Amino acid sequence: MKTLIICALFLMQSVVAHPQNFGLESLRSLTFLQGVWILDHTSGTSENLEFHWSTRQGAPVLVGRRWSGYEAGCPWCVAQSAMLAKYDATFHQVRLHFVDRDQHFRDFHLVSVDKNFVAFSTDQRLALPTYRLTFTRQGGHALELTLSAQSEGHGYFVQLMQASFHRR
Repeated sequence: MKTLIICALFLMQSVVAHPQNFGLESLRSLTFLQGVWILDHTSGTSENLEFHWSTRQGAPVLVGRRWSGYEAGCPWCVAQSAMLAKYDATFHQVRLHFVDRDQHFRDFHLVSVDKNFVAFSTDQRLALPTYRLTFTRQGGHALELTLSAQSEGHGYFVQLMQASFHRR
């Protein structure tokens, strides 16, 4: 029995520690993110999250940006961060590259996806926290974004940020 428990723990650790392979169809399943999303509960200028499909080097990519401005949109609005989701044929996985206006970079890989939910995680590295970024569609016109972190040696994630958006 003890051997069975140890084997189960080892398998669970290997699934968590190593990214799963998701095919190109997994990238297409992110389509529910497409559109302009406006942060709920703001006054004055709003925080917006926008995703659209594009093509880079002949391959489909999902481009996202978070920006401050007015709901009607404006070309001069201040971009706060940018995201690029693409299928990485070398590693056979969907990757999300994130950068903010202060040039902080985070590379995520897809760990879970279905028609209303997607979760990305950073690679586990010694002495660095592991970040998890999730997008959950709630009904047809609501989106929840959550960022969590797991410190080295801790088996749980702590929520750093949660935001709710509605579709414009």
